[in-house]
Formats: sequence, C-alpha cells, structure tokens
Amino acid sequence: MSVSWDDDPPGSFGQIGANAGRLAERILREAPNRQAPTVSDAKAWHAEIYQGVGLPEPYFAGQVRDSDPSYPELDGYEVEVARADGSEPPCWGSDAALVLGDLDEFERLIQDLIAKWDARIPAGVGDAGLSEADLLNLVIFLATVHGEWIRIHPFANGNGRTARLWVHYLLARYDLPRFIQIVPRPPDQRYALAAQYSLCDDDDMPLTVLFLELIADSL
Repeated sequence: MSVSWDDDPPGSFGQIGANAGRLAERILREAPNRQAPTVSDAKAWHAEIYQGVGLPEPYFAGQVRDSDPSYPELDGYEVEVARADGSEPPCWGSDAALVLGDLDEFERLIQDLIAKWDARIPAGVGDAGLSEADLLNLVIFLATVHGEWIRIHPFANGNGRTARLWVHYLLARYDLPRFIQIVPRPPDQRYALAAQYSLCDDDDMPLTVLFLELIADSL
C-alpha cells in the first residue's frame, strides 16, 4: 500500500504560495526566449512549488506516478478525485502504468500546437494581432492543455496547480493577461466544476467557456 499524499502539510500554505509566486515570475521573465516546453519542465515546476515543504516522501515533489523502482511509493499509485459537485462515483486519473505514455503524448501535443502558435503570434505582439477567431482558438488550446494535464493527473497531488502553471506559461509566452491564479485555487466554483468535467468526462468545453469569460474580462 503506497503512502498517500492528499493534502498540504499543516502550516505549509505560505511557503507553497511564495514558491509559486517566484516560479510564476521566472516563467514570465523567461517567456520571450520561447524554449520548447517539456514534461520535465512541469516536473521541475512541481518540485519548486513544494521546495521546503515536508511531504510524506520527499520525491513526491517532481516525480510522477509510474513503475519506476527508484520511487517505490509512486509505483502503482492511483489517484482518486472527489467530484466538485459532491456526486458519485469519484473520478480517477490515468492508471499509473499508463502515465508515462500519456505524458509522452501530452508533450508531443503541446509542442506541435505551440510551434503553430509561435508562427502565428511573433514574440512581443501579444493580443494586438489576434482576431476574435484566433483568440477563441487560443483559449481552446489553453483549456485543452489544462484539461489533458488534469485527466492524466501525473502527480500524487498538486496537479491542479501544475495545470494552472501550464496556462500561466502559455499566457506569458503570448504576452496575454494572466487571468488565472496558481495558488490558491480560483475560488469560483465554476472552475472546480469545469475541471471536474475535464477529468471525469473528457469534456473541456466548460473550461473553455470559463476561460473565454475570464480572458475577456482581463482584456
């Protein structure tokens, strides 16, 4: 039976928030470089968010669920997520045995789409050159990336924070308003319900609609 990690350690929220804030600022500074993003980047983000925070196993920070004997507590670690609306049954992330393959597919997806968006939005242009159709398609991209990460749920915990970091990363890359906070989770219950649809029903439409509203308000 794996050691579970379901909640932040008591008293750790301030440290996590400070870590996330520094990380977000660094992502913003480095965005103009437009390096190709990787899953390894997200693993490093996750480790940085939990730097200095006592976890059940130190390697829970930055390591994913799989069958690597180097991290025995993550071998076969399955993630069950309660539904935000309180209904049953709960939802599950990818099977631990499938996580590495799913992450490979995620990386190919995001790199392919980013290459297309980089060509469409040169560095420093931001939303100035975007039509309404472009903005809609970009928000669909954001929701898809967030939704795919939530569906995989690669970490034992902290997947929502990392999904929001992916959104922050993409918004910074294209010089758009950072309309979603990393820590704490957005208090709007619509966000929790939209993430539930992504995880439980493979449906990113509610998240797309919410992101469209939020980015429109920011613009």
